[in-house]
Order: sequence, then C-alpha cells, then structure tokens
Amino acid sequence: MRYLYVLCILFTIISCDSIAKKGIKQLVKKGAKETTEEITEEGFEKIIRGAAKEAVEEAIPLTKVLKNANKNMVTKEIRKVGFSSITELIQSNKFIVKSSNGRHKVFSKEGEQLATILVTNKNTLINTNWVSRGTKEAKLNTLLNTSNLIPNATYNANGAKYFTDELSRPTKAIMPSFARVNKVPRNKGMQRQAREMAIGKIEAKNYDGGHMIANSLGGISEGINIVPQAPNVNRRTSRNASKIAKENNFYAIEDIVRQNSKFIKNYTVQNVYVGTSRTPTKQIVSYELRGETVKHTILNQVFD
Repeated sequence: MRYLYVLCILFTIISCDSIAKKGIKQLVKKGAKETTEEITEEGFEKIIRGAAKEAVEEAIPLTKVLKNANKNMVTKEIRKVGFSSITELIQSNKFIVKSSNGRHKVFSKEGEQLATILVTNKNTLINTNWVSRGTKEAKLNTLLNTSNLIPNATYNANGAKYFTDELSRPTKAIMPSFARVNKVPRNKGMQRQAREMAIGKIEAKNYDGGHMIANSLGGISEGINIVPQAPNVNRRTSRNASKIAKENNFYAIEDIVRQNSKFIKNYTVQNVYVGTSRTPTKQIVSYELRGETVKHTILNQVFD
C-alpha cells in the first residue's frame, strides 16, 4: 500500500506539464536514495512531498530560461538580415558585380546599374545610380532594400547619406540641405517588408514602417530609410492625444521641417537600439534652423 501511495504521488508530479523531466528524475533518484535510510510511511510521504516542492521550485526558473531561449532564438533569426560583407553580396548571385581594385559596380539581373561600391580600410561607400522612382508605387533600387544591406556602410542616395552598423541596421540618415531635393514616391510594400524583416510578421502588425527622412522631404522608399515605428509616433496625433504622445510624435517634427525646409541644414535622424533588436527604442532628430541647433528625442513606444 505504501508503494502504491508513492507511485500515485510520483505520477501526479510527472504528469505536470510545467516541470522538467530531467529535474524530476534527479529528484526521484534523490528520494529513492533517502528512502533506504528512512522507510516508514511517514518518511515516504515526507520525501515525496519534499521532492514535489523542490521540483516545482525548479520548474519556475526553467520556464524563464525557456522563454529567454525562445527570445534569443528569435533575436538570432532577426539579426540575420542583409549581408555580412561585400564578399557575401558578391557570392549571393542576387546581382551582377564587376569588381576592380576595391571598386564594385553592381547591376541588376536585367543589366541595369544600381550602384558603385567603394571599399577602403575605413569604410564601405555605396554611391547609388538611382533610387525609388515612378509616379504611384515607387520602383525600388533593390540593393538598398532591407534584405540586401551591408554592415558598416555609408549609402549616398538622392542627396542624403544613410548609415548602417555591424548588424546592417539603419543607424543614421543625414540630409545636408533640402534646396535641391526631389520628392520620392512611396512604396507601401517595402514599408511592410522592412518592418516584417526587422521584427517578424506577427509583431510587425503593431508597428508602422516609418521613414527616417520622409518621402516628402526627399527620403527614399528603400529599406535603408525605413525602421519599425509605433503608430502614434509615425502618424499625425489626434486632438485628444496625451501630452507625452504629442511630445513623441515624429510626424509633428516633419511638419515643422516641411514648413521651414528652405532654412534647415544638416537634418539628421539617429536610431538608438538596445542589444541586437532591430526596432529603435528612440530616435534623435537634430537640425540647424536659421543658425540655431534644434534637437528632439522621440521615444519609439505606444502612448495612450
């Protein structure tokens, strides 16, 4: 009867989904060892109850570990966006590349030149031949799309400079002047693709694909200019929005810039990331207006 009692309790413990099987085995072995020293029914009950308690306590941190492991796997998957080097780009066969003395001319499979890449000891410079063009849905220079970005590079496109970090994330965009800038058509497909590649399709539903430099200000429609932005950050705020929501609204800053574009120089947007995340926690916008430096820090999160 005593052994049946023990088996019933063990069955109950093992059938609990939240407890690790490995931990149970170790605890049962420990209990079995101790039962050789204390074989009374009261002793059996004490040992089994202790094992059950210890198993549950072991299961709690295990749950956290599994969650963190899952998070890390997602992060690892997300990090693999773009190329790890110019060599990987060349070997990918996604483009036709003609190389000579550190200069790489990149063509589409159809033979249209997309850019010239200059590689030095200090930097990788990409001078684009053309960017988003068209009247409605912009045709894109695919070399500048999120999936094809190169780490630690500087992209010259439509009068602006765009920068990537070691993970090929867009880190900064600079428009020296708006005097000779051409407005660029929007491409909603790339806005969706850029945010999905950054954070996955499910999480992407909670974000917009926000431009660092707006299309209306000459920002291009390719992925190098797009990062996940909270909707209340990217879109115009409502009259009933909270004070903090209005203070962290990217659209409002763009409105100011549009109204004063003739007098603004060195418009800069810098993305701040935490760890390997591809979603900025905040964006720092700065520019010179009539000789004075203006700076805004935008928190990239949802505000009521």
